[in-house]
Amino acid sequence: EGICVCYSVPHFPFVEFTVWNEQMTALTGYTIEEINRLGWYQSLYPDPEVRERAQIRMDRMRYGDDLRAEEWEITRKDGERRIFAISTSRLEIDESTPGVVALIQDITNRKRDEAELRATTDLLHAVTEGTSDAIFVKDREGRYLLFNQAAARFVGKPIADVLGRDDTALFDPDSARYLMARDRQVMIGGVPEQEEDTITAAGVTRTYLSRKVP
Repeated sequence: EGICVCYSVPHFPFVEFTVWNEQMTALTGYTIEEINRLGWYQSLYPDPEVRERAQIRMDRMRYGDDLRAEEWEITRKDGERRIFAISTSRLEIDESTPGVVALIQDITNRKRDEAELRATTDLLHAVTEGTSDAIFVKDREGRYLLFNQAAARFVGKPIADVLGRDDTALFDPDSARYLMARDRQVMIGGVPEQEEDTITAAGVTRTYLSRKVP
């Protein structure tokens, strides 16, 4: 984490740092001498509205508000924009000068990964719900991780009642044992299998053509 300590000053650049660890330089591209000369607000927040919000945040910190893991987009010395999680607390530097200690993490990659995961999840949901075929995913223990609406209609249960449970919650005991044994065979063999399964669900016995892939 980047660690820094600063206090407000009445003149440009409005805040000065007394502690600035090496990670702060790695995160922002600025040394403590540069940031004190050029200004935290002026350098990292080129957008005037964002800069004003950051200065208001400083006032809140000086009067004792602990602000945890707020997300701020900053602009590094090299012009690259990154997302920081900034946590701050009031610090008594001396009797007359309340300061602030900040812990800073670069969460840009995590935010990007979260966005990509959401996009992938949305795409997967669109694909699975855009077909009349029952589609499901199970973990190694046979518990359902994904169950589309078509599958829910087949078993006569809402999706929420299926996720996290195994086949014993959906089918009669013989059908459940058969299906779970087949799943284990597919996982152990490591190759796709296609078979006709005759199983009973919601009191109705049907024959399905199923394709299972490890």
